[in-house]
Amino acid sequence: MKPTQTYPDTHQDHISSFLPLPNINPHQVLTTSGDCTLSILDVRKSNAIAISEDQEDELLCSSFADDSRRICVGTQSGFITVWKTGEWMDHVDRISPPGKVRKGDEPANVDCMVRLNDKVIIGLSDGWINAVEFRPNRHGDVVGRCADGVTCLSSVPQEQDWVISASGSRVKFWDTKKEETGDAEYEEEADSSEEDKLKKRRKVGNEKAKLKGVDAGTSLSSFFADL
Repeated sequence: MKPTQTYPDTHQDHISSFLPLPNINPHQVLTTSGDCTLSILDVRKSNAIAISEDQEDELLCSSFADDSRRICVGTQSGFITVWKTGEWMDHVDRISPPGKVRKGDEPANVDCMVRLNDKVIIGLSDGWINAVEFRPNRHGDVVGRCADGVTCLSSVPQEQDWVISASGSRVKFWDTKKEETGDAEYEEEADSSEEDKLKKRRKVGNEKAKLKGVDAGTSLSSFFADL
């Protein structure tokens, strides 16, 4: 089977997300890219019908905002840029990275997002899952946290307030109406990881103690030969 349409040179780097635009034009789709631009493709055209200016920030994910007239895009720097449909050269607003960033630290990437009712839920590379609200634009409630970065988010059609997250090898369901419960689970996962590290350190310590117990006149080669 051959593709109906191909766009080989729309971007100079990987495509990071697709967003169909059914309420604007059923033939069009928005793409974001690691080359710091977004584009609008129309399946009836052989070339992109619009390409944004260089945003000087890698664009990682995209979603409709609170209505069909605005698009939000997650970036590598942690900012969320807001775009008005039909005005694709540059964003019209942006939302700062969530939370406080310690001096010397880089903000977490906004790696994925999904629209949920009148909000957008975002997944960050440091494991946090946050809600973003609009009018005014601001960060809302914390949904939860995973031990690893959040790589994928999806809504649950049967449950209007639920989202699904993927983080490492774990898949989790979150009820966004409940109070944030991710910290306890995150601590449990982090504690498990620390426990594994502690076991490794103890094992290395025991092996060193054995080596120290060998007579000074005994070579390491003969010591290991006796094991």
